[in-house]
Amino acid sequence: MCNKKNRRLTAEKQQKVYHDWLMQAYPGLFNEQFLPLAVGIFDQLSALLPEHISKTDLRTVLGWYASRIKYLHNIRNLNSRFNLDGTEAGIITEEEKLVAAKKIKEIIQARKTVQKEQQAA
Repeated sequence: MCNKKNRRLTAEKQQKVYHDWLMQAYPGLFNEQFLPLAVGIFDQLSALLPEHISKTDLRTVLGWYASRIKYLHNIRNLNSRFNLDGTEAGIITEEEKLVAAKKIKEIIQARKTVQKEQQAA
């Protein structure tokens, strides 16, 4: 179990390194605001990857980014998605907003469950 925890910490550190690279390379999009990503952003970034970042790593960090509660709040509350340079890249549909709202509720419920379990222990 300890080995699994160490692998997870390593993966989380790696995701942070990749996220930091994205923040430096594309500050108009990847910043503390967690702006909604343009549809097709993976393909755009894949063509621009440095050698030390694989497409699998990119897919992982984009998944991590898009699953952050702040990102989901922005999907629910904003109307636009954004390109690499931070310009608007299309609209967020009502269906996407509903999916984001559902995910937010699931995250909050999961956090409450963990908190209750920790208090009970």
